[in-house]
Amino acid sequence: MNAVPAEVLAPRFDGLSPLRARQLADVYGLTRQLAEALQTADWAAAAMAESSRAARLREFFASPPAAAELAAVTSAVRELVRMNDEAIGLAQHRVRAVEREVDTVSHGRSSVLSYLDHVARKG
Repeated sequence: MNAVPAEVLAPRFDGLSPLRARQLADVYGLTRQLAEALQTADWAAAAMAESSRAARLREFFASPPAAAELAAVTSAVRELVRMNDEAIGLAQHRVRAVEREVDTVSHGRSSVLSYLDHVARKG
């Protein structure tokens, strides 16, 4: 797992215990890895990042946050929702691109078969 620099942790995770800050930093890092994998259509890496991310989120929410952490947790969850929305958009874009490629290949195959049928009838 890649370490997150301390300067990235401080602004986002003020008000959280060091353990919770580290857990959220891991989730954020895995969310970024997921987005990068989706951008490059690396589905295996995306699946691994999502699996690890889900495990980290379960760890984070295994116990309720302290009252003093609620504002920070709420803010962090809002940012994760925004990041998730971006990741979902990337995934949907990639799926549409694959669908277009499949349609193009299917159309090309159909055209070739029609041409071969036409040539066979002439011959």
